[in-house]
Amino acid sequence: TVAPSQPTGLNVSKVTANSVALTWKASTDNIGVKEYQVLRNGEVIDTVPGTTFIDKKLKANTEYTYTIKALDSAGNISKESEELKVKTTNEIPDIEAPTQPKGLHSMSTTATTVDLMWSPSEDNVGVDHYIVY
Repeated sequence: TVAPSQPTGLNVSKVTANSVALTWKASTDNIGVKEYQVLRNGEVIDTVPGTTFIDKKLKANTEYTYTIKALDSAGNISKESEELKVKTTNEIPDIEAPTQPKGLHSMSTTATTVDLMWSPSEDNVGVDHYIVY
C-alpha cells in the first residue's frame, strides 16, 4: 500500500501550434509502476504506460498546464509532478499554393480501374490531400 514516487523531470520535447510532446522521468514503486495519468489544466486527459505523451488537437497560441501522476497495480496514486506550463505556437499562415505534382503516369489499368502514381507536391505548411480529375 505504498504509493509510487512523485514523477519528476516533466519537460516539453516539442511544441507546435496544435500539439505538445511531453517527457518525464520514471517513478519508482515497491510493486512497480503500472501507468501514468496525464493531466491538462487539472483534468486527466489520458493514461499511458510509458514516460512520453503527445497532446494533440490543441488551440494555437494558448497556454496549458500539465502534471503527471504515477499509478501502481494496487491502485496507489503518487503525488502530482511539478506543474509545467506550455504555450502552443502561432499557426503558420498558409499563403503559398502547393507545387504542381510531377510525373503523373498510370501504373496499371483494368476495365474499371486505373492505378496512378506521381511525385509529391511541396508546400510551406504541408500537403493535405490530392484531387484527381
